[in-house]
Amino acid sequence: MNKKEKLKISTEICTSTPSPEWDQFASLMDGASYEQTSLWGDLKHWDGWKATRLIVKRDDEILCGTQIYTMDIPLFGKVGYISQGPCFSGNQVNGAVILLKEIKKFARKQKLRYLTIDIHYKLPRFIDIIKKNGFRRHPDYIPPNPNIKSTQVIDLRQTEEGILAGFKKNRRKSVKEGLKNPIQLKPGKREDIPLLFALVNKTCERIGVQSSYPDINYLYDLWDKMHPNGWVTMLIGEINGEVVSASLAFTFGNTFRDTIWGWSGEYSSANFSDAITWQLMLWAKENGFEFYDLVQLDDVSAKAILSGQEINQEIKNRVRFGATFYKMRFGGETIFYPGTYTWFSSPFIKWLLLFSSKYLIHNQIIRKTIRIIRKNRRKEKQVPV
Repeated sequence: MNKKEKLKISTEICTSTPSPEWDQFASLMDGASYEQTSLWGDLKHWDGWKATRLIVKRDDEILCGTQIYTMDIPLFGKVGYISQGPCFSGNQVNGAVILLKEIKKFARKQKLRYLTIDIHYKLPRFIDIIKKNGFRRHPDYIPPNPNIKSTQVIDLRQTEEGILAGFKKNRRKSVKEGLKNPIQLKPGKREDIPLLFALVNKTCERIGVQSSYPDINYLYDLWDKMHPNGWVTMLIGEINGEVVSASLAFTFGNTFRDTIWGWSGEYSSANFSDAITWQLMLWAKENGFEFYDLVQLDDVSAKAILSGQEINQEIKNRVRFGATFYKMRFGGETIFYPGTYTWFSSPFIKWLLLFSSKYLIHNQIIRKTIRIIRKNRRKEKQVPV
């Protein structure tokens, strides 16, 4: 190829929402993450983040890119965050070095103290590249810290029999027993959001955790933005016409992610939760999804379970041990995310934050200020019911 025939590489900064060209590109990535969509970027305003997309093109076609979130954190300054990215064509990390150069250029222009990348779980090969370009393992005591570090994924490209064969023996038996009951799965609508909200809260109360969705207006906004594109769906589980569960799943790309789930706790003796999860898998398979993501394991518990060793009481006492054990009984692949890596704007900033942040992050004034920022954002985002 001579110089005249060389492909033209260009970079674009995009803040418009929606961004159809970018969203289409992101959807084609294996295991495509809704967290990289422009509409999810708009939703992150609820938590005080501002989204910008950095797109690298080759001859006017997208080669790679990423959505970057930025936020001013008291006493830390302005920081950047890439959640479950970047995005590459065919997961081949082509253009990775160019993209990282542009990411750092963006960070300097925005005067970010640091920028953190939570690497997409399908991009383990990206780790070596990112290390060679000035990123280091993200310290646990510096925000942001992703909630999800591992997950359980079922391959729906198998036959139904093949999927069931991957279940643990007792789980297969439980599903078959549960299906003897008149369980029905039906699609939910916007007016069912209060039902979902109530069931999620009831589930959280039962297992002793705080809901990640304390404001019902957030669920309305999520539905209004994502559902018209087919990126979320609600499915309601019933027995004899009685609502027992509701699930709001992300349906972006080739993966069905059962993310927001609520259950009344009724009909546990009828193995309802096992049977309804199986029916959700079948729904996802019948609707063309290749993978079913049970979403979020406790990584410490998951490693202990996979070890095959006797699990000690300390592990069993972890808040999410029960949920992790339950999800892993459905078989499939236990996936540990590649990790989170950070680029610091200068060696001094890096030293200062590493030295002081373990004390600052526990400062009640900072915590309260961040809560106020998020609360004010949510007030600005009231959605008509």
